[in-house]
Amino acid sequence: AKIWGGNDVEDAVLPVVPDLTINAVYPNPFTSELNISITTQKSALLTTSVYNIKGQLIYRESSVLIAGENKVFWKGQDNKGQNTPAGIYLIKVQSADKQAVAKVLKVFEG
Repeated sequence: AKIWGGNDVEDAVLPVVPDLTINAVYPNPFTSELNISITTQKSALLTTSVYNIKGQLIYRESSVLIAGENKVFWKGQDNKGQNTPAGIYLIKVQSADKQAVAKVLKVFEG
């Protein structure tokens, strides 16, 4: 007996979309305010933390983000509202079970 028709079955390779992604940090380098573009696959409480090159936490803020693309901002200040010095900073965004990190450079105007 012959069997006709049907399709070849191939494993479909679907791209894995991370639950939490930093799309861009701009401008980089920056002087005063940094824009952070973040994509989440679901609404979540997100904590944005900023660390200096020594690994010291200098700023932290939490906010609820909706599924899709979101923007958060850092004004280049610590938790006390003081301007931070020029240098390299690590931006970490974190939900309950996912995190993403970006490196940025703060420079002085002039």
